[in-house]
Amino acid sequence: MRIGHCQLDSQLSDFQGNYSNRSAYIKFHRHGREFPVFEHKGLKFGVGICSDGGFIEPSRLLALQGAKVIFSPHFNNIGKEGLIGHFTHVRADHTARAVETMVYFMRGNNVSPGKEECISGYDGVGYGDSYIVDPWGEFMVRSRRPGEDFIFADIDVGVMDVAWGVGKPLWSAREFGDQLRAIVATRTNPPG
Repeated sequence: MRIGHCQLDSQLSDFQGNYSNRSAYIKFHRHGREFPVFEHKGLKFGVGICSDGGFIEPSRLLALQGAKVIFSPHFNNIGKEGLIGHFTHVRADHTARAVETMVYFMRGNNVSPGKEECISGYDGVGYGDSYIVDPWGEFMVRSRRPGEDFIFADIDVGVMDVAWGVGKPLWSAREFGDQLRAIVATRTNPPG
């Protein structure tokens, strides 16, 4: 996978699948409505594009379907005022997603030193920061910033949270799903 210059290229010869960003925030983006899990050579994985990793549900839905790895391609172009805040917030989100769903979370982020041709009216940088977080929240490997880099790690997809039996995402959905639905119902349909 190569990330950068306003394109994502995938070179998997015997794999084919589609996923659309669920939490797209730019007007011309079309929101995806599904969270498919793919399998390649025995590895079950999901994809969470960019801002999808900032929300609990996309990763939980993928883990509930058996994903052991979540690939998270990014194309950031962040202005200098928000760069440090974005950096720390995204890392915290991805660490949380890995731990709460017991998956490996793999982020691939672009490197661009300035304005991108495909983004009009906005100056920022793509600062890189690609990494792999394990299911316990540890960074296994990360890229050097702000240059292009290759990262590699051996992962054990047989790892799972056996203490929960069914896994944390399924246990959580089973135990708290009704309460969550009730709260959402009262917030969207207030009494009176």
